[in-house]
Amino acid sequence: TNDQSQVWVSNTGSGTISVIDTSSNTVVDTISVGGAPRAVIFTADDSIGYVLNSTLNTVQAVTTATMAVTGAGSAFTPADGLLSADENSLFFTGVGGMDRIVRVDLLTGTFDYNETVALPDGGRAEELRWSPDGTEMWATVHAESSQYVAVLNTTATQVLATIPVDGLPQGFTFSADGDLVYVTEYTSDRVAVIDASTRQV
Repeated sequence: TNDQSQVWVSNTGSGTISVIDTSSNTVVDTISVGGAPRAVIFTADDSIGYVLNSTLNTVQAVTTATMAVTGAGSAFTPADGLLSADENSLFFTGVGGMDRIVRVDLLTGTFDYNETVALPDGGRAEELRWSPDGTEMWATVHAESSQYVAVLNTTATQVLATIPVDGLPQGFTFSADGDLVYVTEYTSDRVAVIDASTRQV
């Protein structure tokens, strides 16, 4: 959670979320969501945790006060995601076969697949992060003949830049000052370091 009082662990094998109290390092609750939960994304006030469930093809909303679970419909096997600044939209990547980042309108529960831009070279986004200033969406991408980090606008309707990297880029993070981006390369056993301002490795 954002207040660091809990850690929610998605258990893809059992279809559950384990809730760990960080003060005691013990599991204090187990939430049954079914399917294969992949990631949990919290609202800023931690009142709702959105669970991306890849085998149920849905985004599930868990009310943290009651642990009640509700679904939001078809979601194209979601894997990783981000909430918009106003928390009205959730953007997510898919487990396979998706050439773009998908947006779900959390107010209506509708999924907009064709609204967002197709990624270059038939790319499939792996993980998503907001830039520290919140003005850009960054994504690691596996494409048909290339691997890269994509920089998009905040609505995922425009690709602003692509930064070539090697070895199947996966997880990544920004440095504390936002100047550098560290990208893990799954098959090369390396970490690529990107200058966020020049967009060069």
